[in-house]
Amino acid sequence: MKKFIIACLVIFTASIACKKEDIGGGGLCACSPIAETTLQLAVKNAAGQDLLDAKLSGSYTEKQIQLFQKDSNGNIKQIQFNISPPISFDSQKFDFYQIRSSQIARLALENATQVFYLKLGDREPLEISLSVNLDKRKVEKLVIDKKEIPAVSGGISNYLSLFAVSL
Repeated sequence: MKKFIIACLVIFTASIACKKEDIGGGGLCACSPIAETTLQLAVKNAAGQDLLDAKLSGSYTEKQIQLFQKDSNGNIKQIQFNISPPISFDSQKFDFYQIRSSQIARLALENATQVFYLKLGDREPLEISLSVNLDKRKVEKLVIDKKEIPAVSGGISNYLSLFAVSL
């Protein structure tokens, strides 16, 4: 009987201790990874070439890119991002590098009217706003310089929120 009570106590303790609340309010196991909502943005030139590919002349390196927001006093706050390589999953591919940021998605979720900025090299900063669907964990709408950028459709984009902007 002691073993049965100890086993029940261990199971009960593990079920209580392993729960944590995510932003959406659902209980998740603390041991399970949480898929974070992430903006993934490819940047192309007018000819459709990847402007984040270091092998291409005229492309932008991570050091030449700034992703930021401005506070009410006009002070610039940098937003974390990285450059991700092209993606392939099974036979599906997305052959462009992407600016990838989870922080911008979190900030947009906190304040839906927040405006962000993307500065590429010496170009004027691009104004960005986005809508995030927490239930689907996706960026659903991306607007750059007051123009809606459609999500990339088909293939691997069925699993990810991929966007591509042409400059």
